[in-house]
Amino acid sequence: MCREGAPRAIVLGWLLSVLTAGMAFGQRRDSKSAPPKLQISGTVVNGQSDDPVAGAVVEIAYTNDLSQRRQAVSDAEGRFSFSDLVAGKYAMEAAARGFRLQGYNQHEQFSSAVAVGVGLNSEGLTFRLQPDGAIFGHITDEYGDPVQQADVLLFYERMEDGQRGMHFAEEWRTDNEGSFHFAHLPPGEYKIAVTAQPWYAQNRPLHAPSPADEAINGSTGPGIISGGPEAPPNADDKAHNPEEEAQQLPLDVAFPITFYPNTTEAERAETIVVRGGEKARADLVLHAVPTVHFIEKAIGAEARVSLSQTVFDHSVELVNVESASVNNKETAEIYGAIPPGHYTMGVEATHWQIQTMAKNRLRSKREEPLQQKEVDLSSEGEVSTSPAAAAVSVEGKVQLTSALPKNSRAAVRLFRPDIDQPRVAEIDDKGHFVFPEGSIRPGRYYVFLLNAASHIEKVVAQGARVKGRSIELVAGDAARLTITAAPGMGTINGVALQNGKPVAGAMVLLAPPDPEDNLVLFRRDQSDTDGSFTLPDVVPGKYTLLAIANGWELEWANPEVLTPYLAGGTKIEVGVGVSKAQVKVQ
Repeated sequence: MCREGAPRAIVLGWLLSVLTAGMAFGQRRDSKSAPPKLQISGTVVNGQSDDPVAGAVVEIAYTNDLSQRRQAVSDAEGRFSFSDLVAGKYAMEAAARGFRLQGYNQHEQFSSAVAVGVGLNSEGLTFRLQPDGAIFGHITDEYGDPVQQADVLLFYERMEDGQRGMHFAEEWRTDNEGSFHFAHLPPGEYKIAVTAQPWYAQNRPLHAPSPADEAINGSTGPGIISGGPEAPPNADDKAHNPEEEAQQLPLDVAFPITFYPNTTEAERAETIVVRGGEKARADLVLHAVPTVHFIEKAIGAEARVSLSQTVFDHSVELVNVESASVNNKETAEIYGAIPPGHYTMGVEATHWQIQTMAKNRLRSKREEPLQQKEVDLSSEGEVSTSPAAAAVSVEGKVQLTSALPKNSRAAVRLFRPDIDQPRVAEIDDKGHFVFPEGSIRPGRYYVFLLNAASHIEKVVAQGARVKGRSIELVAGDAARLTITAAPGMGTINGVALQNGKPVAGAMVLLAPPDPEDNLVLFRRDQSDTDGSFTLPDVVPGKYTLLAIANGWELEWANPEVLTPYLAGGTKIEVGVGVSKAQVKVQ
């Protein structure tokens, strides 16, 4: 800015002389000080055909501030670009018609961020979008009528926690035409299971009075039973003797869980192969079968009974299971839409204690904890059961050297790989936690903390066996855990190298000692375009750091598969804070 009152010609002449004299130096200085023009550019192509994808929406987000987002739309040749970027890393995603949202070079939930900076290659990228597939079909009964409101369960074979298996993906309820349609599916192998109820079914007890009978004949309720001593059984009671044969109604039927193509055995379910850009058809026919009724003794007149079946990794509970007392005894008939099969039965028993006062008999209710057992129900009416066992009760205390963060909703989590939903119990302000009654089944679980900003140093258990970060819970156990935790977690920032050069897209795996007992200590990432990676939330301790090219189909949770790679890994000890590492790609 010139000073006020200076002659304009003098000022202009002075500026011209300065600019002329220093032009060469100024050009050199500007070329050194001006920030370089950085950009991300590339082409979106069909991951199967390599054809360009026009009209794809590509979005980048600055990883240091994910609110900084920009979008571009690919042109007719599939090309896109983002210019005037600052140096750093950018997460990149894209979607188009017929292509679900995907990350750049995505594998499972991981993808490679694009590193932008001087000397880094962020231009001319190829973004391969895998096209969507679909599965559709119709559910009918043996008469050819559509089955409405059937629940169609979709399972997808994929890698999860280092193991390949069939895992629950999503659920669809059929419409009035019995139709279902799963869209936007990644290419792969799927299986389908269907649960439904015949609309015409009439499920009534054989040995006990039905709720409808009791409504007609009247009921005195659970509080006070009028009259004096209990009357002897009458002719109507004999009609409900569980030892006597009873005639089952023709419409006392149910649909068993049915797998594609029309089998009730999970082992015989066929795989549905979904290819990108294609639709697979899967029609099923459900056949109604007579239901199974069985007698359970000593569970109480008002027991709450549940029956569930395990389908691959998913628990499916029957929705129409009833129990009715037989002759007012501590015996109940279990009935409803129950086809033959193998079930896990849960019983929350209720017992009534009777006291006589004057001419009235008072009943008080006593509930017992949830009991579980395995039940095999055959079509011939045979019932085979395992001994009843109470569900495991789990509670305990987390001993912290510092207070939990406010409003953190810190929790203890029990993870069992063969169950699709981990169990969670919140930690109160005194460090106590209790898992909901009946939520923990016997088995092997892994323990870790959520939202606690702390790591587990030690787990001690009463009523359970501890090995590493795993605990073995036996039916009927009352386990009490004492978890010693210390504040802070570790982070590893590293680079994956091969022949001294960074490698993008490698699977980076942090493996603890005794992997089988410490599954929850594994950490994974995918190397970015500059070969860098970050492993956050690492529990301090000793590990082996691995980087494996094309390792995304590796069943690393299997010790026999993992062991050959450990020798080529990098030994590392992680503490609280940030550690740096380099690892050779195998």
